[in-house]
Parts: sequence; C-alpha cells; structure tokens
Amino acid sequence: MDRLLTTVQYELRDGIAWITMNRPEVMNASNVAMKEDLTEAVAAAERDAAARVIVLTGNGKAFCSGGDRTEAVAATPDSYRARIHLHQQLCLAIWNAGKPVIAAINGYALGGGLEMAVMCDIRLAARSAMLGTPVSRIGSISTGALHDQLARIVGVGHAMHMLLTADPITAETALRLGLVTGVFDDEALAEETHRLAVRIGDYPAASITAAKRALRAACGTRLNATLDLEEDLAAGMFGKA
Repeated sequence: MDRLLTTVQYELRDGIAWITMNRPEVMNASNVAMKEDLTEAVAAAERDAAARVIVLTGNGKAFCSGGDRTEAVAATPDSYRARIHLHQQLCLAIWNAGKPVIAAINGYALGGGLEMAVMCDIRLAARSAMLGTPVSRIGSISTGALHDQLARIVGVGHAMHMLLTADPITAETALRLGLVTGVFDDEALAEETHRLAVRIGDYPAASITAAKRALRAACGTRLNATLDLEEDLAAGMFGKA
C-alpha cells in the first residue's frame, strides 16, 4: 500500500483481496477521502501478486449509500468538475481492473454506491439490500457511467424507470432484472462471495484476464463517451439544484 487508508479496510484472505468501505456511521457514504482510498486500494490489489480476485463490500448496514451530503459542496464549476473526475477515476479503476471484481452488496447501494457496483464484474446481494439512485429527486445526475451500465444490464426500459422514479429496488427484484446474479441471507453473503471468488481465482489467470479484456473491449467506447456526456450534463446543472 502506497499510503495509509483511513476510510477503507484492505485484507488478503485465500488469495482474495477484500476491500471494505469503512464509514458505517454514515452508511459508508463516500467523501473525497473514501474515493481516494478506494482507488488506491483497487490499485494495491492489482499490484498484489498474491491477490487473484477482488471483492468490494461495505462495513455495517450499507454497501455505499451514495455521496456524503455533509461534505462541503464544491465552490466553483472547476472544483465541481474535479469532484466528478475523482469519482469517475474510481469507477474506471474498478472497470479497468485486470483481476475479477465482485461486489458483495451487503445493504444499501445507492447513487455512487450503485455506480461502483455496476462497474464490478459480478454482483451478489444480501437479501436486505436495496439498490437505486435518488439523484433525479435532488436535481442532479449520475456521473459514473450508470446510464450506460444500467441500460446494458437491465435494459433501457427498466433503467429509465429506475433513473426517473428514483425508487430503489429490492435484492429479489435486482436478481429478476439481472442486476445481481445471486441473493443470499445477510449472514451468508460474505461466505458465499468468498467461496465464489476462490473458485474463480483457482482458474487459469490468463483465461480470466482474456475474458475480461474481450468484454471490456466490446463495451469501452460507449462507456467512455457516456462518462464525458455525464460530466458535461452535471456541470451544466452546477448551482441550479
């Protein structure tokens, strides 16, 4: 690790790098420090030769409840764009990871939390999990390529419904839509995620990396264009909410 992480825990177990968001007192709401820590933790897992699979999860009752609304707001359009870039860098770090990334969604995955989850390769959820994005309610827009990823994963109709209504969905509904591929009792989520991660980690790394590269290549151009458009749209809303 290049620096001390203050908002994220990093643990290597059985060749699995567990990255745990650790601000349970605010439902793992992401502030600047946590986004920087998460980006560093993903990079550390990529460098760690002993890590074969990465798991992203949260401590407490939430995966990540979105951006920290108590953090001081950006004062200028340029500083607002800098905040957007920081979040997009995190999302791209997850998306571009050469190793498989599994989201273990242990509770609320809202806003930026959902954006991080959809950048992962596989999403598993606790039965109590709720997934959604509330940004249309607060006069904002997602900036982590959620529009692109949701349309791919659940289809344009369901994506539009989630985005426009701002209503979260249950883990069971997410499973039916294909947004997650497994739902487990809350107390079993970590164990089931670890079991799957170990199984994938035991496969030849070259075949796993090749599969990821091929799928990412098929999706990359549209995703990058979406990130640019989301940034411009969000910047156009600065100060108007």
